Amino acid sequence: MAQAATDIVEHVGAPDVIVHNAGLAAAGSAEETPMEAWHQLFATNLFGPVELTKALLPAMRKKGSGRIVVISSQGGIRGMPGISTYSASKGALERWAESMSQEIAPFGLGVTILVTGTFKTEILTEQTPDYGDHNGPYAKVYEGIHTTGREFVDKNAAPPEKFALALSAAIDDDAPIRRRTVGPDAAGLYIMARLLPGNLVHKIIRKAMKLPAQNALKNA
Repeated sequence: MAQAATDIVEHVGAPDVIVHNAGLAAAGSAEETPMEAWHQLFATNLFGPVELTKALLPAMRKKGSGRIVVISSQGGIRGMPGISTYSASKGALERWAESMSQEIAPFGLGVTILVTGTFKTEILTEQTPDYGDHNGPYAKVYEGIHTTGREFVDKNAAPPEKFALALSAAIDDDAPIRRRTVGPDAAGLYIMARLLPGNLVHKIIRKAMKLPAQNALKNA
């Protein structure tokens, strides 16, 4: 990664923009997802962006301008059931970006966190790793998540062109730190998370995803 950053600076100079869009997803409960998957998702969704940015920041600081755009998702706003690994990695990515933005603002650099909703992309496909045991203790949990999730995607997934327009606006932003949402589902969750108590937000999410009620699977 360091060598790649050196090559970039030598051939084209300090970048005007870094867009961190690479990402992996995985399904499964926190308990059933293996540690190998946790390491893999954090390596791609968090450590990769951190390492590349660290390598390019010296040149960007020297230049005195530049923007770092971090692509997050609804999973970075609140911990989402059934994708705990992905959600945790996106949440960590956002906290890193927020912290860094305050450190690099004095050097003329800024950060945009682009929180995306549901789009017609390949992030979730039939090939997406699913570590859940659908006949095991979390079967009822997965049943609600998969039913409501598939219905929502089929009805509401937006075309990628909408994301492209939002990305262009994120690149042109000049605020030290800006969080932008793309898509009504991301905007709705973001507003809800800001205005409502955390326990109420989680209750709404559980109801929307048709998850079993608290204690429903106790001693099952």
